[in-house]
Amino acid sequence: CKLIGVTDHPLTAFARKYVAPHDLERFMDLTRLDNLKKVLSSQKSFIITYDAVVKGRQRRFEGRFTLRTNASGKQKILVGTRDITFVR
Repeated sequence: CKLIGVTDHPLTAFARKYVAPHDLERFMDLTRLDNLKKVLSSQKSFIITYDAVVKGRQRRFEGRFTLRTNASGKQKILVGTRDITFVR
């Protein structure tokens, strides 16, 4: 299973750009590769909700992390994000 290095991974760049400062540490901790591997070893996917700042406005986002195995047996973690600010 691979997500590339923690500091140079696109998820880190995304977090620094969009995750609200008060949620950044929690987001980074919960989405560390070792944590994701542990969680995804016992469940199909992992969902985190967090505050984000987009164009100066605070939004509520949901991130979904899902473990997939391709035909050659290589595992990858798929990451999806959606804006749930107005979802009830």
